Amino acid sequence: MALIANPDQAFNQLLSRLELDATRVDKASTRYNAIKSTIENALPGCKVTQIGSFQRKTKIRSAALAGRLDIDAVVNLGRVQDFTDAFLPSDALKLVRRALNQNKVYFGMNPKLDAPTVSMKYADNTKVELVPALSFDVADRSTPRCYIVGANNRSWMYADYDHDAAWITAGNQESDGMLVPSIKIVKALLRYRQIPLKSFHIEVLCRHIIPALVQEWTTQGYTFGYKYVVAQFLLSAQELLNAPVGIPGSFTPPQDSGKSTAELYKIGLVLQKLGERAWKICDTQHSPKEAAMWASFFGKPFSPYRSP
Repeated sequence: MALIANPDQAFNQLLSRLELDATRVDKASTRYNAIKSTIENALPGCKVTQIGSFQRKTKIRSAALAGRLDIDAVVNLGRVQDFTDAFLPSDALKLVRRALNQNKVYFGMNPKLDAPTVSMKYADNTKVELVPALSFDVADRSTPRCYIVGANNRSWMYADYDHDAAWITAGNQESDGMLVPSIKIVKALLRYRQIPLKSFHIEVLCRHIIPALVQEWTTQGYTFGYKYVVAQFLLSAQELLNAPVGIPGSFTPPQDSGKSTAELYKIGLVLQKLGERAWKICDTQHSPKEAAMWASFFGKPFSPYRSP
């Protein structure tokens, strides 16, 4: 294999390697549509929609490059005001399981209840997680619907899936389409470096940092690509790790990765060192060594610097 000398071309190749396998996407889509049809037919008036990184278009290929594609969806059972206070998350979970069990295939998969989800596994280990929810309207918002889901079997919590996805989409537009690809690159890098930040926490951090960064550099007339954006994100992320990070206008609780203050401080130092190293690579100014330096930085299996 020949090394690719152009860093921009190499980052584009990295992104292409992070894209989901089309065959597995089609299989996941078929399974999702079948589950959606089963539940909506069994529970007239409810609506099943995708959530998670599929909804936000930020999902990346697994580290093994041939892994499963898990399915996450919310089952909107109806409006909060149409249910009594006695209706508990445990009741919602059982309702969705009963709907699934009307299909012999899903009955045989023995759906599991674990608030806030009803989960199943296929023979290839693909996991389905369904989140029963009640919805309510929020005035004066472009995404008027929010959900409550089970915090446990007896109490509800907010989950603002649609608003949060729209916030990511808006950030991608504000950054001339660079946010979502940058999120994918950052996720792959942190996974390779075994840095224990949750996937959605990473997305929220990127959304807070990258659009403003792109807008500032664009206004100043700078020429830049993904390598500069990722390098500066790594330097800037430490400032947002000291406390949970909120989403403007969202009912979703502020995001963190469940780590202690001391652990987050150490993670911040690691990110800062990675950012400093990335900027040094950027400063090599397209030297013959730059490709090899980036390949070492990102590592296998996502090294973008080799042509097929």
